Amino acid sequence: RGALQRGNPADAARADDVVGKDFRQSKELAMSPKTRAVYKDFSHTLRSKDTQLKGERFARDLAQRCMRELPETVHWRVHLEMADLSKREKNFSEARRLYRLATELQPSAPQTWLEYAKMEEERGHFDRCQRILTAGLHHCPYHEALMLKG
Repeated sequence: RGALQRGNPADAARADDVVGKDFRQSKELAMSPKTRAVYKDFSHTLRSKDTQLKGERFARDLAQRCMRELPETVHWRVHLEMADLSKREKNFSEARRLYRLATELQPSAPQTWLEYAKMEEERGHFDRCQRILTAGLHHCPYHEALMLKG
């Protein structure tokens, strides 16, 4: 039988810490219905063919307008979307800048670390990829995908 089943207090406390940390992370990443609607509208507009035809400058202006409506706690999501767009446009230095900004603003969001590392891996920058995954594990130590990739 496992330590938790035997009632080992130290293991039970560690398990409580993990559950508490996961709950805090999910609470940090949660959005109000209004914020979710504004962000969702931005995301759909950003991915629309019309926006794609208007180019990266238009998309940056759209992101700036959106961030004025969103609480700062959600800005990392906008930066993540913009990093993805920059990556698709093969503007990798801008994508790196935006991924770094997203990880600084919300280090407990594992998808920021995973997307950033994925870009570096796709570019053949394996050392960078490993450093990003290691940093991600520092901030999200119990995230399965980060553990498997890191």
